[in-house]
Formats: sequence, structure tokens, C-alpha cells
Amino acid sequence: MKQKETLSFFMKKLRLINGNERLIDMAARLNVSISYLSSVESGKRKLNDKTRDLITQEYKLTKEEKHNLTHLRDIAASNINISLDSFGVQHKETLVNFISNVNDLSKNQLDQIDLIVNKRKKGDSDDLS
Repeated sequence: MKQKETLSFFMKKLRLINGNERLIDMAARLNVSISYLSSVESGKRKLNDKTRDLITQEYKLTKEEKHNLTHLRDIAASNINISLDSFGVQHKETLVNFISNVNDLSKNQLDQIDLIVNKRKKGDSDDLS
């Protein structure tokens, strides 16, 4: 089973493929403190949008890589703020119900949800059969 990528792994891989940069080199390149960057890599602090955007620009990330970086950042976070303003009533209810019950879902149920979400993201049909 392939282990999923983490934010820490993404950041280290980014440094490695860019001339085997050290953490101090990346911090200087992004004009952030080494302690902040180290805390982000170790999961003690959240990667803020400004630094994410700097990484995207400095390392010329593709749209997909930026999306992956944001996704990994959100997974690493202990809190995620989501504005529900743009969602319809059914979408809001579904999100709240999901969040309220996610710990009660089995691995199989989570795998099914992941399959649905990933199929939609790729533009595949709604038919899962």
C-alpha cells in the first residue's frame, strides 16, 4: 500500500529537486524565518496563504502542484475554516452531517466517499459501477 504524501515530504522533496536546498536556503529564498519554515515542516505551525503563494511563485509550481500543496497543508492542519456562504442549503446540510459523523464511518465507507470525490474531480461520470 502506497503511503500518502505529507506536507513535510512535499516541502523536503521540493528542496531536494531544487539543488538539494537546505531549510535555511528555502527560508532565505522565501524571506521567512527558518524557525517558521521548520515549524511548518514538522507540523507545529500552519503554512499560511502568503507563504504558500511565495512557494508557488519561487518554485514555479504548476496549478496541480499548488492544489496539492494546499491540500497537504489543509490535511496537516488541526483546524480548517470553510466559508459556507457560496453553498446551497443541501450542500451545507451534507457538509455538516458529514463532519458531525465522519468518525463513525468505516474504512470502506471512507474509501467509497474518496472514490466519489476523486471521480468528480477528474470529471468522470456519476456512475460508480
